[in-house]
Amino acid sequence: MKTFRIKGVHIGSGMPKICAAMTGKTKKEILAMAEDGEKSPAPLLEWRCDHYIFASGLTEQCAVADTAKVRKDIEDMVAEIRNITEKPLLLTLRTLGEGGALSIGKREYYTFVRDFVSEADRGKPDIMDIEAFDGDEGFDEEKVRFIVSVAKENGIGVLLSHHNVSGTYNEEEIRRRMQAMDSLGADMTKMIIKAETKEDMYGLMAAAKSFGESEATVPYSAFAMGEAGVESRVCGQSIGSALSFSFIGEPSAPGQIPVEELDRYIREYGEREGLSVT
Repeated sequence: MKTFRIKGVHIGSGMPKICAAMTGKTKKEILAMAEDGEKSPAPLLEWRCDHYIFASGLTEQCAVADTAKVRKDIEDMVAEIRNITEKPLLLTLRTLGEGGALSIGKREYYTFVRDFVSEADRGKPDIMDIEAFDGDEGFDEEKVRFIVSVAKENGIGVLLSHHNVSGTYNEEEIRRRMQAMDSLGADMTKMIIKAETKEDMYGLMAAAKSFGESEATVPYSAFAMGEAGVESRVCGQSIGSALSFSFIGEPSAPGQIPVEELDRYIREYGEREGLSVT
């Protein structure tokens, strides 16, 4: 399996790298979070720009033919975050159906993301999160593959993701979705389910470990949201998971652990299990 190196951060090697999400709703909040993120032990930062778009009343403009103003606002904010921190920045526009704040259809979402990654310049993120699936309706392989290729041609790394925020799948379906994302040319993939029970979490972990041992070609992240899934955020190294997500300010998903605590827990787990802690 390949690894992915970005600004000196080696993803897919050693312990899971922490990515701390920033969900500020105003420019002031976001930049303050970036300052805190720069001082935190998280080697990567994520800007969840869907929260900013929603709070700014720009949601409808993401679903029209001309989205230039919204895209410029995002670029300008990315550039300002860049003035504060040089840590790798993951930009995420999370839709409502996958646990985000942006209520637009997948067709409009893909159009917006395609235009952003093709034209981003001054405010270019290091990595873009792109949702691979449209709920239980499957995914448009051709469209997603094209957007991935456009992003990479413009020097933007790609994390293909899928979040089932209402429950889980059986192990076979989890592996199928992880395989599908792995096949589309991204630099990393991310598979998340909502765990109502410990059994839900263990099912995800078993499927992810099996996938990683036999089929993964790029680094992947797999864990379960919710209180029943907290353990999977800490012991991801045991199933090959390359990233674990935390937060700066307010949690962006149920079950998230504050960044300083998550860093300590992951290191303690690695030392206890005799795993790499770098």
